[in-house]
Amino acid sequence: LDVGATLHCDADTLVAFAHMGSAYAARISRNPRPRVALLSNGEEANKGLPEIVAAHERLARDPHLNFVGNVEGVDLPRGKADVVVTAGFTGNVVLKMLEGISETVVDLARYAYRNKLAWRAGLWMLRGGILQLKQLTDWRQYGGAPILGFDHLFIKAHGRSSDRAIANALKVANKAVQSGLCEQIAEQLSEVGSRS
Repeated sequence: LDVGATLHCDADTLVAFAHMGSAYAARISRNPRPRVALLSNGEEANKGLPEIVAAHERLARDPHLNFVGNVEGVDLPRGKADVVVTAGFTGNVVLKMLEGISETVVDLARYAYRNKLAWRAGLWMLRGGILQLKQLTDWRQYGGAPILGFDHLFIKAHGRSSDRAIANALKVANKAVQSGLCEQIAEQLSEVGSRS
């Protein structure tokens, strides 16, 4: 996070995003100690824009987060972090690229299925993995995501949302309300504010 709401971020905002994302992963994904990382152009602490370097320094000293350092774009599909923090412009580009991967894999599979018998047999053997990739990267599966940091819950759904996507967005909203997500984020941000 962020995936589009805040195009440019200073170090304070990136640190706040790290805490909000950690609270979200803990409550919604039920991951008690999510791995938090900054998206940068290198794993080294001194890599990236000045605001990323400054945020890295602060997050590395924060005992309330499981900060694992910087990750690069290549690390995102490898699952090196549960929460990846970046400014909204970059986050939105990454999100759209991941959506495109799923659609491209399905399109290539359809093409291969129609054109070669040997490819059809290969696809049949790979169908479980292809389905898994499609489900993992299909935005309709998630429906929507909360805009974090407010006193009340806001769920942002995709502009192309289908009935299934809206239903899943409502499930996300219900889970967030039931888990006390807004209250947890407010508590975590007030602790960060009192430490800075």
